[in-house]
Amino acid sequence: MTKVQNKSTNLIKGITNRTFISNITICTWNIGGLISANLNKLTDSNFLNNITAYDIVLLTETHIGKDVNIVLPGYKYFPVCRPKSANNRYFGGLGIFVKNTILPGIEILKNTSLDYQWVKLDKKFFNFAKNIFLCLAYIIPASSSYIFQSDDDPLETKEKDIIIHYDEGGHIVLCGDLNARTGSEFDFIENDTYDPFEMDDEEYEYDIWLQKRKSCKFKWTDCSKEQFQDALCHPSCKLDINAFLTNNYQDKSNINSSATDLQNIIIKAAQMSLKFKSNKYKKKTINKKKWYDQDLYNKNRELNTKAKHLSENPYNINIRNNYF
Repeated sequence: MTKVQNKSTNLIKGITNRTFISNITICTWNIGGLISANLNKLTDSNFLNNITAYDIVLLTETHIGKDVNIVLPGYKYFPVCRPKSANNRYFGGLGIFVKNTILPGIEILKNTSLDYQWVKLDKKFFNFAKNIFLCLAYIIPASSSYIFQSDDDPLETKEKDIIIHYDEGGHIVLCGDLNARTGSEFDFIENDTYDPFEMDDEEYEYDIWLQKRKSCKFKWTDCSKEQFQDALCHPSCKLDINAFLTNNYQDKSNINSSATDLQNIIIKAAQMSLKFKSNKYKKKTINKKKWYDQDLYNKNRELNTKAKHLSENPYNINIRNNYF
């Protein structure tokens, strides 16, 4: 969430004493259901105090349909809803609250997806140098069955929108719940080396090879917070923290080493204070035949996942087409 408050008064031809809102406040929040059988968050004072501090409120996973009447005094609500699922429930869903005072400067743009929504902030109304194109997005987790009901790659679709429609027209803001945790997977391009025949961009910076991370799983209990804080105050951790704070990481080439140093401090404190989750299940061994490489193993796992979703939804056309 960001919060900036500043307004300026300018004079333009034909209009006097007009106030231009040069800065606005915006927040994004995965709300995990706006209204349920047990709770309506729009009647919760803590929730209302939080969101009404902002001019634009961007919600993901609202879990409601357009048939639900949403009213927040002083705001206009723009819903983006998925259809009901087979079990007669709503999943996903986006909601955008815009304060009435800035409505003339806001345009909800037309798009074809139910998992992201483009919003235009007009440069003339807000006195910006350029328009701002804001994309509220919910990226479907790889483990969700819903991902097989769409033929579009959500990131690729947004990339095309930016390149074709919005990049030259203003600044781009991408926000929401991107489900971007990679765990132990690579979050960089493997073997990304300079090749003048493949990349026609002198400003492109090639990815640096990083050591493969391990996804550490620790047990977190009621007393873990105090234990972890005490571990951070241990002389060994304090020495590492002081070295981290005094090290000069301003050079761009040192960003990766700074991230690694910080990660090592957190892991050391966790190992000193928390219990490690044991793996109760025996790890499956990968077929060691020469032709059965990692790429084939990954494709086989993906196929099995699709087969599982197909068995659960045998009459879903999109899932059947994606599988076959």
